[in-house]
Amino acid sequence: MTNDFNIKNLMEYGIPKGTIQIVPHPKKIIDVDPDILAVMKARLDGVDYADYYSEDEKLSNQLLIQSEKRKLRKIFSSISDIRSGFSSLKNIREIKEEMKFEDIDRDLLRQYSEKVYGGEHIDEVDFYRSFLFSEQIMTKNEHIQKTKNLFNSFNIILDHYKEFHFDLLSITKEMIQIDHNLMAMLNKGKLAGFFDEILLGFYGENI
Repeated sequence: MTNDFNIKNLMEYGIPKGTIQIVPHPKKIIDVDPDILAVMKARLDGVDYADYYSEDEKLSNQLLIQSEKRKLRKIFSSISDIRSGFSSLKNIREIKEEMKFEDIDRDLLRQYSEKVYGGEHIDEVDFYRSFLFSEQIMTKNEHIQKTKNLFNSFNIILDHYKEFHFDLLSITKEMIQIDHNLMAMLNKGKLAGFFDEILLGFYGENI
């Protein structure tokens, strides 16, 4: 009876007080990706997930890059949307406001594109065509070759455009001060219309 009671006591009430028990470390039941845990923690804490990463980590982290892609697709549902979005000064202002509203991290995309294309200078618009719709990427030099007839003698515009990665085609204040023809068009109120024609051919056409 005593032995039966002792066995029952151990089974129902556990090991007697003072007993040393060696317990092996439990095996992991689920191996959760640290990135997923970080995302969940960031959302619970109301913190921007991007804050968890250094610049190098941001560039290689596909969760962040795919997040930017989803946000961009709210603005650009087709290649035609990209073309029209950058085909005039007015449209560019509006599209930049939309991108700001959707919290697009253009700096991250600039750095990411530079890393992906090995330092080649790529236009922001051409990057979006490739990034969102898998079109063949063009370097800035290749884009110029396809549209060089638009510029006539305005090489100053092209020289500035080729110099900087990701930057859009533009006319700066310094360029107007240097180039007499650009200054003359500005004084006559024709520069904006002239540049809109260039933008339409450079970004708006199916090149």
